Amino acid sequence: MKLAKQLILAIALLGATSASATVTISFNGAFFNGVVSNLSNSAGVAGINGMRWGIIVSTSDSDFAGAGPSAAGSYYEYAAGAQVAGFMKDSGGALTDDYFIPGGLTTDTSSLLEGDFTTPGGFGGIADDISSLALSGGISTGDKFALVWFESGTNMGDKYGFFTHASWTIPSDGATEDYSTPFLGADPIRSANLTLQGVPEPSRAVLLLGGVLGLAMRRRRVA
Repeated sequence: MKLAKQLILAIALLGATSASATVTISFNGAFFNGVVSNLSNSAGVAGINGMRWGIIVSTSDSDFAGAGPSAAGSYYEYAAGAQVAGFMKDSGGALTDDYFIPGGLTTDTSSLLEGDFTTPGGFGGIADDISSLALSGGISTGDKFALVWFESGTNMGDKYGFFTHASWTIPSDGATEDYSTPFLGADPIRSANLTLQGVPEPSRAVLLLGGVLGLAMRRRRVA
């Protein structure tokens, strides 16, 4: 009987562990830390509520294919749309380890005060969380992630903004973590100034290759 009870307890604990393998990510620490604001479109105009946003998790390294000084705007257009999770592709059409997770819509957070009880949130902010994010499919504790937002409200469009911080890593199992510290104080305007790239059509790629080969042959004849 005692062994049976121990087995039942072990199974229950295992089930609880599996069920709790999710985390919640919050970007708003109203009255505690910062409040996200001034996420803008590609023209740098803030206050356009209704833009789609989400996060991108780098699942196997600390690099992101679509951001950074040497790779800005190098994500391929994401046909699934801004409300569907999935791996992003690079500008050559190859899958990366960067997994997109949809959030919600940017919104007016001007009624919220930050932890200093003085600085209000502004337009183009984020009021909701990413809840019950599963630690599965390659996503695990300690993975780096970034905030992304898109100029279009119905899909990604072709413009996006990208922001990350050294402290932004996926929290431990079951945690609800606040990531609003980088937004303390008045936020600068953060623009959706990166472009989702398209892979060249096969016909265009063949024409381009033919042109390059023709130019090379011409140079050989001249030489």
